[in-house]
Amino acid sequence: RESYEILPIALELRNIWKARFPCHVNTNIYISSSTSDAFPLHQDPHHVFVLQLFGKKRWLFSDIQDDETIKNSPRIISEMVSESGDIIFIPKGVPNEARAIETSVHVSISVEEK
Repeated sequence: RESYEILPIALELRNIWKARFPCHVNTNIYISSSTSDAFPLHQDPHHVFVLQLFGKKRWLFSDIQDDETIKNSPRIISEMVSESGDIIFIPKGVPNEARAIETSVHVSISVEEK
């Protein structure tokens, strides 16, 4: 199912972005607990805006752009914790990883230039 079918705010956010910016917009909802596996360090092929709705997540960032190095010997250069109400912007291609500190819900808005 599409994220906007589950959480109406995702549809509203997607529609606002599509109306204001000439770009492709997609929304995803991530629900996780502190006992679940994190998304491993990865690079997104689009810009990402993260809206933390509930709980806390630890975000790790790297400056390494090589996929093989990211998998085998990542170098974390920055980290932060997002809490309810926070918004994070992750530019296209920046290696990142999210780990739930506690039960957590965030909406991810991906933006691709046309």
